[in-house]
Amino acid sequence: MYSEPFELKTHGHDALAAKLKERHGPQNVRFDFTKRQTIPATERVSEAYIGLLSGAEALKLLTDETGSIRPGIFDDNVRLDLGAHNTVNTRITRTLQSEEREQFPFLNNGLTIIASSLRGAGDKFFISGYQIVNGGQTSHQLVRWAASEAVKEKPELLSDLWIPVKIVSSDDARVRTSVAIATNLQTPIGSTDIQASSQTAKDVEEYFTQSGADGLRYLRQIQHAALDFPRTRVVTTPELNRAVAATLFGESFRAIGSPKELEAEDSFVWGNYSVEAYYYAAWLLYRVDRYFARTPDSTTLKAAKHHIAMMVSVIINPQIASVFEAGDLESARRRLVAAKKVQFKVTDSDRIEFAISKAMELATEQFQTVLSEGRSLRKDDVRNRRHQESLLQKAKAVKPKAQSR
Repeated sequence: MYSEPFELKTHGHDALAAKLKERHGPQNVRFDFTKRQTIPATERVSEAYIGLLSGAEALKLLTDETGSIRPGIFDDNVRLDLGAHNTVNTRITRTLQSEEREQFPFLNNGLTIIASSLRGAGDKFFISGYQIVNGGQTSHQLVRWAASEAVKEKPELLSDLWIPVKIVSSDDARVRTSVAIATNLQTPIGSTDIQASSQTAKDVEEYFTQSGADGLRYLRQIQHAALDFPRTRVVTTPELNRAVAATLFGESFRAIGSPKELEAEDSFVWGNYSVEAYYYAAWLLYRVDRYFARTPDSTTLKAAKHHIAMMVSVIINPQIASVFEAGDLESARRRLVAAKKVQFKVTDSDRIEFAISKAMELATEQFQTVLSEGRSLRKDDVRNRRHQESLLQKAKAVKPKAQSR
């Protein structure tokens, strides 16, 4: 039946997801690349070029036959469209609309494109399964300018515009991530943008999306347009960092007093942990916030909410105390990875509500001296590590409520 020896290859979740993405992404898009220079290939990069694309040829990569931006080509970019009125985008548009347009290659960093397949015949190229990992704002402004009346009346403006472009062809997903991070380090992006570009963050974003209308959403990428979802149920990367530190590691004092430390690229809050654990962390903090919202008298304790979330975690999930008491962060990371198969359930609303009320009582007791002054807690009142350690011991002594059936 087969002219060549038959070989069966199995694929895991990541490999299947990558193949599905490539299959439904842009395929065999043709463009002319006359001004180019070959970049020597490496073990993980099969083909690469750097050069200039005309505005007309760049639009072939950016838009489909209807003139709409091709879906999915910015999935691996750390930013989505920041809007026409963003400061940087306004400057790009100003250049495109002015006589300084010929200076565009010197004023703009251009586009960096990662493709799973690239083949050329002379100056004509065909590209498939590609992502624009850097240059998203330039791309959107180019599309907006191309739709303007000035360009419609004088289409040659697009052909006379030259855009710096780097195209890399590789079937290694790690290359895509590393290039996305490295090229964006050359522009002012935040450390949390880099955290959010990891595969783990993408998996977490997808898992949050599957939680339905009554669940949460993870806002992984910076974007101009607001999510069509209640803001109280949207979690940003800094918020998720603090939730993970408090509820998965018991490091509530860091979440309160040193949130910037959690934003480092190699921070302990991002690792090979289960996506369910990230949702668990965000959900507990969300429920604590909702408790504050509906019980005005409790808001005097709000500065201690990460301590409270830490206690809720250990009350409903006593086995996680072994992570909290690991002694050092590296040991805690290993224990949490080993606990990857632990079910971080958030479906038992009664148990969580019971744990929150108990944690509120313990926090009131812990900070009674300050509260007796007739004022709300402040950050300086609660940021000390000794409060975390004391509250953890109190929470461990709470007998959890029986699980609902």
